[in-house]
Amino acid sequence: MAVRHVDDRIHLVATLACQDGRPPRIRGDIPSMHTASRAFETAWDLRPMSRLDRTARRASVTGEREKAARRGLPEAAREILQRTVREVAVRATGTTYFLTRLRVREHHDENGALDGYAVALPGVRADRGTRPVQVWS
Repeated sequence: MAVRHVDDRIHLVATLACQDGRPPRIRGDIPSMHTASRAFETAWDLRPMSRLDRTARRASVTGEREKAARRGLPEAAREILQRTVREVAVRATGTTYFLTRLRVREHHDENGALDGYAVALPGVRADRGTRPVQVWS
C-alpha cells in the first residue's frame, strides 16, 4: 500500500503476515526494499531517496547481548569492537598505525589492495565459534 500525506512524498506499507500462518522472514529486507523503491521511483518519475550505503553502525542482536551477559561483559562484543575501532581510527595517522593497534584479519581485493578487515575480541566468535565477529571497513 502506498500512503501519500504530502505532495512530494509517499510511504510504502507492507503486511508482515504469511498466508499459512508462519512468521514472515524479514532478515535482510532493507536492501530489497531499497531496490523496490528504486523501481517505483523510476516507474512513477519520483525524486530518488538517498542511496543505501551500508555505512550505518549495526546494532547488536539479541544473541550477542545474551552472550555478553553470560560472559559478564557490560555490552555486546560488537559494541565494544565498534567503539574501539572508531577510537583507533580517530588517532590513526595512517593505515599501518591503524592495523597495528588492532588485532585484525585483513581482506584484500583481487589486485592485493587492502579493502576491508575483520576484528574480534579474544575468545569471541560468531557462528558457533567458526569465525570472528566482523566489522568491515
